Amino acid sequence: MEPDLAARGTQGFRRISTFGVGGVAVGIYWVVFAVKSIIFSDIVISGLFYPFYLGFLLIIAVNLLGGRQRVEPLPFWVMAVFLAVIAASFIGFDEPVDQSVIQGVIVPLMCPLVFLSIQSGRGIRTTATLSLVAGLAISIWIIVNSALSGFQYRGDVDINQNVAAFVVGLSLIVGISLLLTPHKNDGPLRQVALVLVTGAMGYAILLLASRGMTIALVVALFTTLASILTWHRGALRTALFALLALSATLLLPGGTGLFERFEGESVDSAGDRIPIWLAVVEDAKDGSLRELAFGHGFRASRPIVRSATGVLESTHNAYLALLYEYGTFGLSVFLALHGAIAAMALSRPNRYSSMAFGIVCFLLVANVSSTDHEDFMYWLALGFAVACVTFGWQAAGRTPPMNIERCNP
Repeated sequence: MEPDLAARGTQGFRRISTFGVGGVAVGIYWVVFAVKSIIFSDIVISGLFYPFYLGFLLIIAVNLLGGRQRVEPLPFWVMAVFLAVIAASFIGFDEPVDQSVIQGVIVPLMCPLVFLSIQSGRGIRTTATLSLVAGLAISIWIIVNSALSGFQYRGDVDINQNVAAFVVGLSLIVGISLLLTPHKNDGPLRQVALVLVTGAMGYAILLLASRGMTIALVVALFTTLASILTWHRGALRTALFALLALSATLLLPGGTGLFERFEGESVDSAGDRIPIWLAVVEDAKDGSLRELAFGHGFRASRPIVRSATGVLESTHNAYLALLYEYGTFGLSVFLALHGAIAAMALSRPNRYSSMAFGIVCFLLVANVSSTDHEDFMYWLALGFAVACVTFGWQAAGRTPPMNIERCNP
């Protein structure tokens, strides 16, 4: 009797885990977090995201109990090592442990929470769709605000334009990847909708006129196309059409603001970032071999930037921040994590692996001019990329790779 009850209980957990609820939770979180941090950034709602984190943990527990938890060993263990590097960086940390510090520790945990929650192809498709909803909502808000202000400087939005461009850029990569790889179940209306959605997001990014994010996005879109062309040559015609559609947004009001920014006086100094970078590099050069290898500690770069600028704390370069705080070892682990995801994406040709490859390329280039690795959105996108290379074959209806391991409790 007892074995039968246990078997029925396990079977029930399996039914729940295959429903794709993890993808729904992650997708809704994507929409809520993106919209809240961009459109409603000035509104404080305490505990808004706590139910999501609890939900992710519950979903992971259900999957474990049902024997349905699957992981890619390489990114899983590299991520574990990186989290260990962050923990070790607190050795000798003597600053007050406030909410900001706690958040800095929690942020990278979003990556494993996401890829351990999305355990099905349906979950990936749901998350991808909801990411487009988030990007479209923010894009409409940007376009409307810009129109109401007469298409003034950088969209005239009450938010950091670089952050907004980063969030919309991630959704645009998802949309372009789906547009370039039409599935047999994708009808013409879906393709038209994708064209309109990606066009709106492309126009919004033009209005924001973020030089660093635009460069990252262009690199990501071309590398995504290159990866798709290795297994789907028909994507070239669609890519040309998408390029024409996006180019047409240059003719719309405010569409030339980006080019005006590239002609500005601060271009030579990378938007006044080079003095900050030099200050961090000079201080790093004076460190010991141990500090060069393992860093100066958690957020140790902030006082250096503050002393150099008087007001700023961000290095505006994730690689310099990681090098200074976690050393060459920590930076190497960080790069290895992204490299592992990119390598697996290229070795598993399907629309969602190519999407993952584009996301990773976007993140890597965006890191040159930003420290978005300190934000939840960065690790949410990276966790989604891991899920894509793990279950993208299922979402795309292809043959599964051989090296996916099942992790039983």
